[in-house]
Amino acid sequence: MELHLYSRQLFGNIPPPPSLNFTSLVLDLSDNSFVSKIPDWLVNISTLQHIGISNNGLYGKIPLGLRDLSKLKYLNLEDNYNLTASCSQLFTRGWEMIQVLNLGSTKVHGSLPSSFGNLTSLTYLDLSFNAIEVVIPSSIGQLCILNMLDLSENNITGTLPEFLQGTDNCLFRKPLPNLEYSIMNNIQLHGKISYWLVQLKNLAGVSLAHNLLEGPIPISLGSLQNLMTLELEGNKLNGTLPESLGQLTKLLRLDVSSNQLTGMITEGHFSKLRPSFPPWMKSQKQVKELDFSNASIGSLPNPMPMELASSIVVDLNFNLLEGPIPTITPGFELLDLSHNRFSGAIPWNISQHMHYVGFLSLSHNQLHGEIPLSLVEMSLVTVINLSNNNLTGRILQALQIAFFWMY
Repeated sequence: MELHLYSRQLFGNIPPPPSLNFTSLVLDLSDNSFVSKIPDWLVNISTLQHIGISNNGLYGKIPLGLRDLSKLKYLNLEDNYNLTASCSQLFTRGWEMIQVLNLGSTKVHGSLPSSFGNLTSLTYLDLSFNAIEVVIPSSIGQLCILNMLDLSENNITGTLPEFLQGTDNCLFRKPLPNLEYSIMNNIQLHGKISYWLVQLKNLAGVSLAHNLLEGPIPISLGSLQNLMTLELEGNKLNGTLPESLGQLTKLLRLDVSSNQLTGMITEGHFSKLRPSFPPWMKSQKQVKELDFSNASIGSLPNPMPMELASSIVVDLNFNLLEGPIPTITPGFELLDLSHNRFSGAIPWNISQHMHYVGFLSLSHNQLHGEIPLSLVEMSLVTVINLSNNNLTGRILQALQIAFFWMY
């Protein structure tokens, strides 16, 4: 039997379900307005497999009997801000089949016991926005199939464990072999980024923002080839940004702001951008000079991101860009798209988006058709290079520019 009463504007106490001979049960009462304790009858239904009562007004203690429901695979009590539980009691035993456990934004408190590593069926764990304290137990490494771990916004004041306990049941006996997302923001972690973290080869997202981490960013982070999000902002990290991060071809978001990093961003940091324009560039608000020349990029967003409108210099020469010339956002002063594979005609209204361009190079492409008359409207341009294309027509005598290359 499945009972789904999700977001039905229910309120008051949670009533008992009908008296039926349950063989299994899904109970979903999430996103209502129940204001009550978790009822005693709930822990007496031994066949419960799925309990969802998130985003209500539940209060009181989380019943310890929930841990003894031998068939329970899913428990979501998130966003019940007055539910309480002690970690040392809640996780001492039980939870034999639990796969998804979400107690985020409740009042779970205390330290995680070493027995937490016995919850070996867990794939998703969210204990964020609670009052968990002391340290993260090394036994957490025994959670072989854990996919997502969120411990952010707690009172953990220690360091990341220097090592994690593996187990014979884990692939190659390595800890957390299936972990893809690790979120530990704002929990006052200090010390260095632990070696074991960069050994988790399936990681797609790492967030250790707003802690007290120090030391260099490990070069070995560049070996996490599945990494899409890396958030290290708001720490005390020092040294230089390792060029190995340029090997992260799937990276969508990188934030290392508000640290003590020094040095320069070099071409090596972006050596593996291909084959496409990096998506994380779309969110950058203050780019003044963008040089992705000779980076083997094969595609651009069209139109170009409006967030790059404040850029002064955009240099994308010697890439593998193809297709029509993309719609250009206004604001550029130098635009170099030469030595690519652009084809088709130069847009007839190209000047509408190039009020401030002083240098324009479209040379060494596969453009054809006539030179658009609108080029004469580019009043600030001093250099135009259209050479080594298949363009036709007469050179526009009205252009008052210093240099015009056609061949």
